[in-house]
Amino acid sequence: MALEQAIVVMLFFSLLGLTLTQILLRNIFDSGLVWADDAIKVLVLWVAMTGALYATRGARHISIDVVTRFLPLASARLIRRSLFLFTAAICVTAAWSSFQFVLLELEDPTPAFLQVPTWFTQAIIPLVLSLMALRFVWVSIFLPEEIEPEHS
Repeated sequence: MALEQAIVVMLFFSLLGLTLTQILLRNIFDSGLVWADDAIKVLVLWVAMTGALYATRGARHISIDVVTRFLPLASARLIRRSLFLFTAAICVTAAWSSFQFVLLELEDPTPAFLQVPTWFTQAIIPLVLSLMALRFVWVSIFLPEEIEPEHS
């Protein structure tokens, strides 16, 4: 998806620009933006989460798959589908836990930087994990040929 890629790129260049600005301000002018360090930490989280979501697109993420190479195609497909469903279950569990954490932050909101509440900066975690779970369920049902296990 072009939108997904654009979001990752935009967040990355925002992170890069803010970091470079902070470095220049500190080294040249002996000052800096008071809020920038906290914003940089949030941008790192957002880049990592959106990058992870992008990496799971079409199940093209990093995976170690030795066993299915030596199995018959039907067995390998079954194992791959099962692993995608198991991964989806892990993502749902992590999404639920992180959602509960965001709700706790929502009860007593504090600013992360400037006037941006902490809960908002952390909301990316359950959102992305939920989307990743949906992706893994989708791939387990409609296993594309390009991600089928290779056989030797």
